Amino acid sequence: MSRIKFNHVFAVLLLLSLLSAFVLPKYTSGVRAHVQGVFYPVAKPARVIASTLGGRFGGPRDDRAASDIVEENERLEGAVASLTGQMEVLIARVAEIEQFGEVGQLCKQVPVMGNDPASRDSLSVQGRFDASLLNQPVLYIGGLAGRFERAGLTGAQVRLVTDRSFSATGRFGEFYTNELGVRAFRGKDTTPPLVEGLGNGVMMIRNLKYTEAAAHVQVGMRVVLDDKDYPPILTQQTLGKVVSVSRRPEAPLRADIEVRPEWNLNALTRVMVLQKLNEQSAMTE
Repeated sequence: MSRIKFNHVFAVLLLLSLLSAFVLPKYTSGVRAHVQGVFYPVAKPARVIASTLGGRFGGPRDDRAASDIVEENERLEGAVASLTGQMEVLIARVAEIEQFGEVGQLCKQVPVMGNDPASRDSLSVQGRFDASLLNQPVLYIGGLAGRFERAGLTGAQVRLVTDRSFSATGRFGEFYTNELGVRAFRGKDTTPPLVEGLGNGVMMIRNLKYTEAAAHVQVGMRVVLDDKDYPPILTQQTLGKVVSVSRRPEAPLRADIEVRPEWNLNALTRVMVLQKLNEQSAMTE
Protein backbone atom coordinates (compact mmCIF):
# COMPACT_ATOMS: atom_id res chain seq x y z
CA MET A 1 0.00 0.00 0.00
CA SER A 2 1.34 3.40 -0.99
CA ARG A 3 1.90 6.17 1.57
CA ILE A 4 -0.96 8.21 0.07
CA LYS A 5 -3.49 5.35 0.41
CA PHE A 6 -2.49 4.67 4.02
CA ASN A 7 -2.96 8.33 4.94
CA HIS A 8 -6.39 8.28 3.34
CA VAL A 9 -7.41 5.19 5.32
CA PHE A 10 -6.08 6.73 8.53
CA ALA A 11 -8.05 9.93 7.93
CA VAL A 12 -11.27 7.97 7.31
CA LEU A 13 -10.80 5.94 10.50
CA LEU A 14 -10.15 9.12 12.51
CA LEU A 15 -13.31 10.71 11.09
CA LEU A 16 -15.37 7.65 12.00
CA SER A 17 -13.97 7.74 15.54
CA LEU A 18 -15.02 11.38 15.97
CA LEU A 19 -18.51 10.62 14.65
CA SER A 20 -18.85 7.65 17.01
CA ALA A 21 -17.75 9.66 20.01
CA PHE A 22 -19.61 12.94 19.54
CA VAL A 23 -22.33 12.62 16.90
CA LEU A 24 -23.80 9.11 16.80
CA PRO A 25 -24.59 8.84 20.61
CA LYS A 26 -27.31 11.48 20.17
CA TYR A 27 -29.19 9.38 17.66
CA THR A 28 -28.44 5.89 18.94
CA SER A 29 -29.41 6.19 22.62
CA GLY A 30 -32.72 4.45 21.99
CA VAL A 31 -31.04 1.68 20.02
CA ARG A 32 -28.48 1.15 22.82
CA ALA A 33 -31.29 0.79 25.37
CA HIS A 34 -32.86 -1.98 23.28
CA VAL A 35 -29.51 -3.71 22.90
CA GLN A 36 -28.91 -3.56 26.65
CA GLY A 37 -32.37 -5.02 27.20
CA VAL A 38 -31.38 -8.03 25.12
CA PHE A 39 -28.50 -8.79 27.50
CA TYR A 40 -30.56 -8.20 30.72
CA PRO A 41 -31.61 -11.90 31.17
CA VAL A 42 -27.91 -12.79 31.30
CA ALA A 43 -26.68 -9.79 33.29
CA LYS A 44 -29.25 -10.08 36.11
CA PRO A 45 -28.43 -13.66 37.19
CA ALA A 46 -24.72 -12.92 36.88
CA ARG A 47 -25.08 -9.95 39.20
CA VAL A 48 -27.01 -11.99 41.80
CA ILE A 49 -24.40 -14.77 41.70
CA ALA A 50 -21.55 -12.27 42.10
CA SER A 51 -23.27 -10.64 45.06
CA THR A 52 -23.85 -14.00 46.77
CA LEU A 53 -20.25 -15.13 46.29
CA GLY A 54 -18.95 -11.76 47.46
CA GLY A 55 -21.00 -11.97 50.67
CA ARG A 56 -19.78 -15.48 51.40
CA PHE A 57 -16.11 -15.19 50.48
CA GLY A 58 -15.53 -11.45 50.42
CA GLY A 59 -14.97 -11.03 54.20
CA PRO A 60 -16.30 -11.78 57.70
CA ARG A 61 -20.00 -11.38 58.38
CA ASP A 62 -21.69 -10.34 61.62
CA ASP A 63 -24.04 -13.21 62.49
CA ARG A 64 -25.14 -11.70 65.83
CA ALA A 65 -28.78 -11.09 66.56
CA ALA A 66 -30.10 -7.60 66.02
CA SER A 67 -30.79 -7.26 69.77
CA ASP A 68 -27.10 -7.94 70.56
CA ILE A 69 -25.98 -5.29 68.11
CA VAL A 70 -28.44 -2.76 69.57
CA GLU A 71 -27.21 -3.57 73.10
CA GLU A 72 -23.58 -3.07 72.08
CA ASN A 73 -24.41 0.25 70.42
CA GLU A 74 -26.14 1.39 73.60
CA ARG A 75 -23.06 0.45 75.66
CA LEU A 76 -20.82 2.36 73.30
CA GLU A 77 -23.09 5.39 73.42
CA GLY A 78 -23.02 5.26 77.22
CA ALA A 79 -19.22 5.07 77.24
CA VAL A 80 -18.95 8.03 74.87
CA ALA A 81 -21.38 10.04 77.02
CA SER A 82 -19.37 9.22 80.15
CA LEU A 83 -16.08 10.27 78.55
CA THR A 84 -17.70 13.44 77.25
CA GLY A 85 -18.96 14.26 80.76
CA GLN A 86 -15.51 13.65 82.28
CA MET A 87 -13.94 15.91 79.65
CA GLU A 88 -16.42 18.67 80.41
CA VAL A 89 -15.64 18.42 84.13
CA LEU A 90 -11.89 18.66 83.47
CA ILE A 91 -12.38 21.66 81.20
CA ALA A 92 -14.52 23.35 83.85
CA ARG A 93 -11.90 22.72 86.53
CA VAL A 94 -9.09 24.09 84.38
CA ALA A 95 -11.19 27.18 83.67
CA GLU A 96 -11.87 27.57 87.40
CA ILE A 97 -8.16 27.39 88.22
CA GLU A 98 -7.42 30.00 85.55
CA GLN A 99 -9.84 32.39 87.28
CA PHE A 100 -7.53 32.42 90.31
CA GLY A 101 -4.81 33.97 88.19
CA GLU A 102 -1.22 33.73 89.40
CA VAL A 103 -2.12 32.34 92.82
CA GLY A 104 -3.96 29.45 91.17
CA GLN A 105 -0.64 28.10 89.89
CA LEU A 106 0.56 27.80 93.50
CA CYS A 107 -2.46 25.85 94.72
CA LYS A 108 -3.68 22.30 94.63
CA GLN A 109 -7.36 21.64 94.00
CA VAL A 110 -8.86 19.11 96.41
CA PRO A 111 -12.41 17.70 96.70
CA VAL A 112 -14.61 18.46 99.71
CA MET A 113 -16.29 15.46 101.35
CA GLY A 114 -18.64 17.57 103.49
CA ASN A 115 -18.84 19.44 106.75
CA ASP A 116 -16.76 18.37 109.71
CA PRO A 117 -19.25 16.80 112.17
CA ALA A 118 -17.45 18.53 115.04
CA SER A 119 -18.10 22.03 113.69
CA ARG A 120 -20.46 23.67 111.22
CA ASP A 121 -17.71 26.13 110.28
CA SER A 122 -15.20 23.60 108.96
CA LEU A 123 -14.94 21.28 105.98
CA SER A 124 -13.56 17.78 105.53
CA VAL A 125 -11.41 17.40 102.42
CA GLN A 126 -10.29 14.20 100.76
CA GLY A 127 -6.72 13.31 99.89
CA ARG A 128 -3.32 12.36 101.21
CA PHE A 129 -1.54 15.37 102.67
CA ASP A 130 1.76 16.16 104.26
CA ALA A 131 1.76 17.66 107.76
CA SER A 132 3.78 20.63 106.46
CA LEU A 133 0.53 22.03 105.02
CA LEU A 134 -0.75 22.77 108.51
CA ASN A 135 -2.22 26.31 108.68
CA GLN A 136 -1.80 26.87 104.96
CA PRO A 137 -4.45 29.22 103.49
CA VAL A 138 -7.33 27.65 101.59
CA LEU A 139 -9.04 29.50 98.75
CA TYR A 140 -12.21 29.17 96.72
CA ILE A 141 -13.44 31.08 93.70
CA GLY A 142 -14.95 33.76 95.93
CA GLY A 143 -11.83 34.47 98.00
CA LEU A 144 -10.30 33.12 101.23
CA ALA A 145 -12.14 30.09 102.62
CA GLY A 146 -10.01 29.42 105.69
CA ARG A 147 -6.92 27.55 106.83
CA PHE A 148 -5.77 23.97 106.46
CA GLU A 149 -5.52 21.93 109.66
CA ARG A 150 -5.27 18.38 110.98
CA ALA A 151 -3.73 16.98 107.81
CA GLY A 152 -3.50 13.20 107.66
CA LEU A 153 -2.98 10.30 105.28
CA THR A 154 -6.62 10.06 104.19
CA GLY A 155 -7.98 13.58 104.62
CA ALA A 156 -7.88 16.86 106.47
CA GLN A 157 -10.05 19.65 107.84
CA VAL A 158 -10.38 23.24 106.67
CA ARG A 159 -11.19 25.73 109.42
CA LEU A 160 -13.41 28.32 107.72
CA VAL A 161 -13.11 32.08 108.08
CA THR A 162 -16.46 32.06 109.89
CA ASP A 163 -15.17 29.79 112.67
CA ARG A 164 -14.68 31.40 116.10
CA SER A 165 -10.96 30.62 116.00
CA PHE A 166 -10.41 32.76 112.88
CA SER A 167 -9.18 36.35 112.92
CA ALA A 168 -7.34 38.49 110.38
CA THR A 169 -6.93 42.14 109.55
CA GLY A 170 -8.55 43.39 106.38
CA ARG A 171 -9.55 46.46 104.43
CA PHE A 172 -12.81 47.94 103.19
CA GLY A 173 -13.25 48.83 99.52
CA GLU A 174 -14.50 47.78 96.10
CA PHE A 175 -13.08 46.18 92.97
CA TYR A 176 -13.35 48.03 89.68
CA THR A 177 -11.93 47.89 86.15
CA ASN A 178 -9.36 50.60 85.48
CA GLU A 179 -8.67 52.43 82.22
CA LEU A 180 -6.37 49.61 81.08
CA GLY A 181 -9.15 47.06 81.48
CA VAL A 182 -7.46 45.50 84.52
CA ARG A 183 -9.34 44.58 87.68
CA ALA A 184 -8.13 46.75 90.55
CA PHE A 185 -9.09 47.47 94.15
CA ARG A 186 -10.05 50.86 95.57
CA GLY A 187 -9.68 50.77 99.35
CA LYS A 188 -11.15 52.94 102.09
CA ASP A 189 -8.82 54.81 104.45
CA THR A 190 -10.18 53.58 107.76
CA THR A 191 -8.84 51.89 110.84
CA PRO A 192 -7.78 48.42 109.60
CA PRO A 193 -10.76 46.23 110.45
CA LEU A 194 -10.12 43.13 112.54
CA VAL A 195 -12.32 40.41 111.05
CA GLU A 196 -13.26 37.65 113.52
CA GLY A 197 -15.27 34.51 113.00
CA LEU A 198 -18.52 34.46 114.94
CA GLY A 199 -19.72 30.99 113.93
CA ASN A 200 -22.76 29.89 111.92
CA GLY A 201 -21.44 31.44 108.70
CA VAL A 202 -20.93 34.94 110.16
CA MET A 203 -17.91 37.22 110.75
CA MET A 204 -17.87 40.38 112.84
CA ILE A 205 -15.75 43.56 112.97
CA ARG A 206 -15.78 45.27 116.38
CA ASN A 207 -12.67 47.42 116.53
CA LEU A 208 -14.09 50.54 114.76
CA LYS A 209 -15.83 53.46 116.40
CA TYR A 210 -19.41 53.82 115.34
CA THR A 211 -18.87 57.36 113.95
CA GLU A 212 -16.05 56.10 111.71
CA ALA A 213 -18.04 53.08 110.58
CA ALA A 214 -21.13 55.16 109.85
CA ALA A 215 -19.08 57.64 107.78
CA HIS A 216 -17.06 55.18 105.69
CA VAL A 217 -18.68 51.74 105.73
CA GLN A 218 -21.82 50.87 103.76
CA VAL A 219 -23.83 47.70 103.46
CA GLY A 220 -22.61 45.70 100.46
CA MET A 221 -19.03 46.98 100.76
CA ARG A 222 -16.37 44.33 100.30
CA VAL A 223 -13.86 43.35 103.00
CA VAL A 224 -10.56 41.94 101.71
CA LEU A 225 -7.55 40.35 103.37
CA ASP A 226 -4.70 42.71 104.30
CA ASP A 227 -2.72 40.79 106.91
CA LYS A 228 1.06 40.44 107.29
CA ASP A 229 0.62 36.91 108.64
CA TYR A 230 -0.49 35.79 105.16
CA PRO A 231 1.66 35.60 102.01
CA PRO A 232 1.62 38.92 100.08
CA ILE A 233 0.17 37.15 97.04
CA LEU A 234 -3.07 36.67 99.01
CA THR A 235 -3.51 40.39 99.73
CA GLN A 236 -6.95 41.55 98.54
CA GLN A 237 -8.46 38.08 98.63
CA THR A 238 -12.10 38.61 99.55
CA LEU A 239 -13.25 37.71 103.06
CA GLY A 240 -16.86 38.75 102.59
CA LYS A 241 -19.29 41.65 102.27
CA VAL A 242 -20.78 43.95 104.89
CA VAL A 243 -24.40 43.02 105.66
CA SER A 244 -25.08 45.41 108.56
CA VAL A 245 -23.57 48.32 110.51
CA SER A 246 -24.97 49.04 113.96
CA ARG A 247 -24.10 50.37 117.41
CA ARG A 248 -22.91 47.84 119.90
CA PRO A 249 -25.63 47.57 122.56
CA GLU A 250 -23.27 47.40 125.53
CA ALA A 251 -20.87 50.04 124.09
CA PRO A 252 -22.79 52.56 121.91
CA LEU A 253 -19.60 54.37 120.87
CA ARG A 254 -18.34 51.21 119.14
CA ALA A 255 -19.70 49.58 115.99
CA ASP A 256 -20.78 46.04 115.24
CA ILE A 257 -20.14 45.36 111.54
CA GLU A 258 -21.49 42.03 110.38
CA VAL A 259 -19.71 40.40 107.44
CA ARG A 260 -20.69 37.29 105.51
CA PRO A 261 -18.89 35.36 102.74
CA GLU A 262 -20.35 35.92 99.28
CA TRP A 263 -20.77 32.15 98.86
CA ASN A 264 -22.15 29.49 101.17
CA LEU A 265 -18.86 27.95 102.29
CA ASN A 266 -20.59 24.83 103.61
CA ALA A 267 -21.77 24.04 100.08
CA LEU A 268 -18.32 24.09 98.45
CA THR A 269 -17.40 20.96 96.52
CA ARG A 270 -13.74 21.85 95.82
CA VAL A 271 -11.18 24.16 97.42
CA MET A 272 -7.66 25.30 96.55
CA VAL A 273 -4.90 24.69 99.11
CA LEU A 274 -1.94 27.08 98.85
CA GLN A 275 1.24 25.04 98.88
CA LYS A 276 4.47 26.07 100.53
CA LEU A 277 6.01 28.89 98.52
CA ASN A 278 9.51 28.38 97.10
CA GLU A 279 9.40 24.73 98.15
CA GLN A 280 8.63 21.53 96.40
CA SER A 281 5.00 20.48 96.68
CA ALA A 282 4.20 19.01 100.08
CA MET A 283 1.18 17.19 98.74
CA THR A 284 1.23 13.71 97.29
CA GLU A 285 -1.38 12.16 95.10
